[in-house]
Amino acid sequence: MSYIYLEVNASDRNGISRLKFEGQYYEEVKERIKKFVDYIFKSDEHAEFKIEAKIDEVVTLDRNFRRCDYTTALSNILEFLKYIYDVDEVEEERKFESYYEKSHTYPDWLQGYDPANLTQREKVFLLIKHNHPEEWIRSQDIRIEYETIYGESIKLSSLSTYLARFYSSGIVNRRGTRAQREYMLPQKVSSPSF
Repeated sequence: MSYIYLEVNASDRNGISRLKFEGQYYEEVKERIKKFVDYIFKSDEHAEFKIEAKIDEVVTLDRNFRRCDYTTALSNILEFLKYIYDVDEVEEERKFESYYEKSHTYPDWLQGYDPANLTQREKVFLLIKHNHPEEWIRSQDIRIEYETIYGESIKLSSLSTYLARFYSSGIVNRRGTRAQREYMLPQKVSSPSF
């Protein structure tokens, strides 16, 4: 699935309101946008919307919807959202996820833990410790592996926060620019106290 950054700007007589999404799934974005549009139309009958989408930091698309009523605005925005997220692809992924949940087994190294009782932060640490000791790995790769192993999503912003905390605590090493950071667990480490 593509990595999507989305910004929605709404202008009405009260000013400009912004809503930003980064790396979130279609259903989550759709629900928040519906609430955002509801909020905008509480105070006005018409509004203007501008939407900018970046797909994998390569493709940029934007749309302007001028002086729309509620129904038109919501319909246009949701159609654009379907296009950006390629909803047919999303449906296929949902089928795969449903199959995956039914047939999912955890890796051997996770057998001694109860994943339901681990925090996201602990899960990230265990993944790095057991799958990538003394190896450099990018946060995007950790995210994909996390979602595959644990069968649940993790926001890239949350993952980046955990990795930054691991780095500032001396648990992992870090290299590269902000956009291309890599992390490494320097040696076999027991679980840090969270």
